[in-house]
Amino acid sequence: MFTIPHQVYVVAQLIISISVLCLFYGVNLIYFRSKRLVVPGGKRERKKSCRERFLDNFNAIRADLFFRGEWARVSSVLKFPEAKPYVALKETLVAYYTGTFSNAIKRRRRLGKICYLDATAGAGINIVKVGNKTYPIFGTPLIGMVMPTYGMNRLRSDISRDKLNPFDLVVAVESDQITALTLEKIADITANRLRKMGYVAPDFKVYRKDFNQVVDTIFNNYGDCAHWLVVLSLIHI
Repeated sequence: MFTIPHQVYVVAQLIISISVLCLFYGVNLIYFRSKRLVVPGGKRERKKSCRERFLDNFNAIRADLFFRGEWARVSSVLKFPEAKPYVALKETLVAYYTGTFSNAIKRRRRLGKICYLDATAGAGINIVKVGNKTYPIFGTPLIGMVMPTYGMNRLRSDISRDKLNPFDLVVAVESDQITALTLEKIADITANRLRKMGYVAPDFKVYRKDFNQVVDTIFNNYGDCAHWLVVLSLIHI
């Protein structure tokens, strides 16, 4: 058991929460319809449906779209685990929350660094099969790296890059040694790709232990982080 310090924001991906969110999005994907809005100047613009907004966030974390022509080389060097389709929903919801959080907290950066912690990181990319199609999508540790910059620019092309608010630090905890090694390698490749695209890549640190063994150490080592976004999967706190 541990105590989360003040000013830590938690995304609890517990089974009940995921079930409720699946139901909510399932209903919206089926029943929501696009609406027309009148904007200044008399132009009519179509408001995106819930399904379209969801797909926008999903595409923002697709690794093949991020790496483009480099994905074939990356996937040939590193092997990533297959995941159930519901993982795509979970990661998309985390991506939406992460992008919203990083931009909403921007004005509080003067209080200190803004940091991201993934308690059960995994390999960094999940291979999701839906029907006969395969989608490589970023897992939660790399969502913290790409979503506040590249991801938000995909969703909001009107936001200039100097207005984006990346995390200063991303900390990932993964107890499996082989998985942690894969994560470190793909995180390094992802950071280089971000810089090549002109975005800021946050510092990235992997702890190869169980989260409960290192949580106090992490918060003590990074005391200059004024705000944390913590992602927890199936962990009771």
